[in-house]
Amino acid sequence: MQKSLYFCLFFSFFISTSSAPFFGKNPPEGKNYTNSNQVVTNVTINTSVAATFVNEIVNTFWIKLTEYAQEAREMLSNLYEYASNAPKSIFWRHKWKFAFGATAGSYSTLVGTIFYLRKELQQSTHWYFWKHNLSMEELFSIPQEDLSKELIFEIQRRYCNPNKPTDVFTPFALFINDIEFEKKALMTYRKIGDTLQKISVADYAFYDKDLKEQCEKWLERTVFFKSVFLHWLANYKIDQYLSKEQRCLRFISPLTSQEADKLDAFLYRPQYYYA
Repeated sequence: MQKSLYFCLFFSFFISTSSAPFFGKNPPEGKNYTNSNQVVTNVTINTSVAATFVNEIVNTFWIKLTEYAQEAREMLSNLYEYASNAPKSIFWRHKWKFAFGATAGSYSTLVGTIFYLRKELQQSTHWYFWKHNLSMEELFSIPQEDLSKELIFEIQRRYCNPNKPTDVFTPFALFINDIEFEKKALMTYRKIGDTLQKISVADYAFYDKDLKEQCEKWLERTVFFKSVFLHWLANYKIDQYLSKEQRCLRFISPLTSQEADKLDAFLYRPQYYYA
């Protein structure tokens, strides 16, 4: 590569020196120059030699460039082959270490998830602890309207923003989010227990079976409170719609018999079509 660069520099220097105009005192023999150093005789310049020389330089440069490209391609191919085969060889050489690391990581993740769920499910702020002194039979015996009013009051008490006391619907959205989170956490803990009990490793993962039985009751209470809220919300929407319709109809006077006849004549008039 350095030889090619030196050769190109030498060639450019040779062309520049040979093609530059002559400004010396003694012009070359056989050529007539004026005082302003301009050639006045017919000068025949042979460019075939220079063109051939340039073609040779270009061809040499192209050949060298092709060789370097081929070497680079082979080097990249070797690197790709090494990179693709290296992980396989490393894995098979240390397969037991990888297997132990994967097992230890999975076990640590499982135990960490179980401890997190155990701590999270026992938080007293969850909704399945609301009215914890009442059993499900006692909750069912309470009238639906009374229980829904108490639930709405409790939702407003927990989630109402003091800076926005008129915001009624944001507490409802927060209640639904918390209910869905609690439901998902309870179902996850139960599914983990079912899986561990099937493969008989629940005792080795520090899984609390008593808490799983309690999760069944908590899940039942969570679903019940959610259904009470949705039932109240449906009735609330119906009441709002009916009250809106009543407000609109309050400003509309009933039609007289003549107005009703005119309305029927207009609605059931014959239709005419023109070409």
